[in-house]
Amino acid sequence: MVMDKKQTKLSEEIKAAIMASGQTRYAICKATGISEATMSRFINARGWFGRETLDVLAAHLGMSVTVNHPKPPVEKPPKAKRTQGKAAPAKR
Repeated sequence: MVMDKKQTKLSEEIKAAIMASGQTRYAICKATGISEATMSRFINARGWFGRETLDVLAAHLGMSVTVNHPKPPVEKPPKAKRTQGKAAPAKR
């Protein structure tokens, strides 16, 4: 799994919040309903939380997470086809 810079930053912030909470990962898992395996994969950079899990964990830790979806690329209109040779006669 390769995380981009934003995921890495968020991951580090969540790990720091877990440590700062003074709670064990076990206690956080029990309180949030997140499986210990999911939490372990996240902490050890072997997996990522789904949106719902991330929201539950963030709320438990007193954090909020906002997802900014990138704007979709603007499609360019297709280029007109060029014909070789003489131009087609104009229609009347």
